[in-house]
Amino acid sequence: MISMRTDQRRERRRGNRRGRNRGRRAFSLIELIAVLIILGIMGALAGLGLQYIAAGFVSAREAGSGAQDAQLAVARLLQEFTANCTVSGTSATSIQYTTQHDGSNHTLSWSGTAGDPLMLDSDALVGNVDSFAVSYDGQVMDLRLRLAETDSVEYHLEVYP
Repeated sequence: MISMRTDQRRERRRGNRRGRNRGRRAFSLIELIAVLIILGIMGALAGLGLQYIAAGFVSAREAGSGAQDAQLAVARLLQEFTANCTVSGTSATSIQYTTQHDGSNHTLSWSGTAGDPLMLDSDALVGNVDSFAVSYDGQVMDLRLRLAETDSVEYHLEVYP
C-alpha cells in the first residue's frame, strides 16, 4: 500500500508538471519565419528611405556648389565693370571692354552652347553655363547668367560703368 501511494504521488507530480506546460506555448517555426519576413520588409523600407535621404543630400551639395560658383563669377564681373571701364562692343553673348587703370582690352564671352564655360579672355570664369546674355545701351550693362547646377536660378547683374 505504501508503494502504491508513492507511485500515485509520482504520477500526480508528473501530471501536474504536464498540466503546467499545457497553458504555455512555445513559438512555432511558422511564427518565427513570419516575424523574420516582417523584419526583413521593414529593413528594406528603412534602407530605401536612407537611400532617398542620401540622394537628397548629394543633390543639395551640388546645387550649393553651383550657386557658390555663380556668385563668385557675378562678384568678379561686378569688380571688373565698376573699375572704370569703357565698353567697345557687345553681342548677345559677349562684351569687349577696356579697363582704365591699365588700358588692357578684355573680352567676356560664352559660346552659346549649354555646358560650355563663360570665358574672360582665355580663362574660364565659371563652367557649365546653361545660358548667358549681355546687353549694353550706353549707360547700363545688363548681364544674366544661369548655371546648369543651380536648378534654373538666373543671376542678374546691372552695372553702370
